[in-house]
Amino acid sequence: MTPIPSEPFGDYVRNKRMEKGVTLRKLADMLGVSATFLSKVERNELTPPSLENIQKLAKLLDVPENILLSLAGKIENEMKEAVLDLLHDKPNLTPAFFRKARQLSHDQLEQMIKDIPDV
Repeated sequence: MTPIPSEPFGDYVRNKRMEKGVTLRKLADMLGVSATFLSKVERNELTPPSLENIQKLAKLLDVPENILLSLAGKIENEMKEAVLDLLHDKPNLTPAFFRKARQLSHDQLEQMIKDIPDV
């Protein structure tokens, strides 16, 4: 499993963009946002963009989506919301679910996700 970096979201995005040799303006164009907006995100003056744009950024920068989502503080909220929806009628199972999920390996989590049918 790829460790989550400790740097802020904007710093991480800027560093990855520069590693790729992509200009701020070019990345902003590919993402469909203004260069001013992206610049402010990279300087951590604005909160991270929407979930959709974070997913696009991950693809454009060729980084794992979960890293950007985690740095943006979105993965935890998205995960909690999904689990709470799932366990809405069984609130006593929620703590047990999280305890068990923490014990799973990366491969086990991936397999569990694959095994969940699309609705």
